[in-house]
Amino acid sequence: MAVQEQPKPIPPPPADITDSDQIANGQIRWDECPLKDCKKNPELLYEDFYLRGIRSNRLLCSACAVRVEMGYMAREEVRKADDKFFKGTQADNLIALGIMFVGSLVVNALMLVIGFWFLAFFVGGGAGAALGSFARRFSKGRVTRQMPFFAIAGIILGAVLAPTVYFLLSTGIFFFSLAAVFNLSILIASGAMASAAYGIFRRRI
Repeated sequence: MAVQEQPKPIPPPPADITDSDQIANGQIRWDECPLKDCKKNPELLYEDFYLRGIRSNRLLCSACAVRVEMGYMAREEVRKADDKFFKGTQADNLIALGIMFVGSLVVNALMLVIGFWFLAFFVGGGAGAALGSFARRFSKGRVTRQMPFFAIAGIILGAVLAPTVYFLLSTGIFFFSLAAVFNLSILIASGAMASAAYGIFRRRI
């Protein structure tokens, strides 16, 4: 016969909290909140914070309250509302990774040819925004929560391999050096690409 796990007892309020309403609200949060932030931290559990979610009407703590246009929502409510925007698949993530990888490879190899690091801001930023928009169109507008990170991974991988491509095309010799990645032009261009692409992939439309 399986033994039922006993529910964990609510942590006692901190010694400096004696207000009966705060203590009662701590019990409500303990019973109703599906998240773990306040259950791990008595300061959050019993805090003097009385906002309620506009959809669920559950009592929030400051860690799970999210400011929205119409008031405050709990984090799980916001995530559920956002689910309708994130309809992409793993294939769409790989599309973003592949496009940003190829773009980063070309842009960073080009920066090694040009050699003017101050142009890297403009070249990287413009390329990141253009490639991010192209990747979103190629995936038919589908996005995932993880897509910005796949895009950045593609940019980093392209930056790592760009010196090898540059040496191969310019000398015909295959040469890989991780130290070459720390070229100032590559670092600036990759950072600008990542910043621009992250903004593109974080947009809901």
